[in-house]
Amino acid sequence: MKRFSFFIYILISCFGVYFSQENMTNLVKINEYSFQTPIDVWNVDNLGNLYVIQNNFISKLDSSGKQTYSQSIKSIGRIREIEPINAMKLVLFSEEQQSICFLDNTLSLNGNCKYFDAFDVKNAKLIATSNRPNLIWVLDEYRSTILLIDIVNDKIIQRVENMKGILNESSEFIDLIEKNNFLYLTASNDKVYQFDQMLSETGFQLENSAQVLSGKDQLAVYLKNNQINILNLSSTETIFINSTEKNVIDFKIQGDFLYFRSERIISKYSVK
Repeated sequence: MKRFSFFIYILISCFGVYFSQENMTNLVKINEYSFQTPIDVWNVDNLGNLYVIQNNFISKLDSSGKQTYSQSIKSIGRIREIEPINAMKLVLFSEEQQSICFLDNTLSLNGNCKYFDAFDVKNAKLIATSNRPNLIWVLDEYRSTILLIDIVNDKIIQRVENMKGILNESSEFIDLIEKNNFLYLTASNDKVYQFDQMLSETGFQLENSAQVLSGKDQLAVYLKNNQINILNLSSTETIFINSTEKNVIDFKIQGDFLYFRSERIISKYSVK
């Protein structure tokens, strides 16, 4: 997620996997994780493990908040994104080094880092993990190109150039994510584009600097003025939940929990 002056997070999710609109009525705080220095980058995996980068150190906290591992990552450059592949493997993207490196579940380096110049990528700006094993999406900002790379066999599976021309989009791209077999690309003018696995645009679009997940029951979840708004895209019904969290930079939904991040705190909530 990125920092927006007016931050909105859109979630399209499914019953029984994430939240449904029916049970989103009240937030109950489960835990609060406080840090002495500002959080640079963070993410959470499907087991509830938190990964936090601060000052070239990455830490892993289990679902109770206990720090289980910590490791210096200074040698691999400044990290722009942490992306859990699964509970056993992470990928770290350094825009500075134009590389991706892999960590195991103890935060130890797992194999050699991959450098994007080997794939003729001039300026990797964004990455996203795929639900297909060993595949990573990459946005080459220089050529406005999206690539799907096999990181085990070191080969390009798909490549579509001139995305700005195809989409008639002049704004820069700021976010990339794959969920449930769709790829979502967000532009700085708040538009979000959806693509199928062949990188064909589906025609489905959302506004408001959206970060999109996909599923059976289509819900749009966004945060505004410390209030969570849940919009059913089919019925257009909206539910509102007040949040006591202040100065929220971004938030994530993982499993049955919602995580708010401010400068030095991550708060974990369940929804009752």
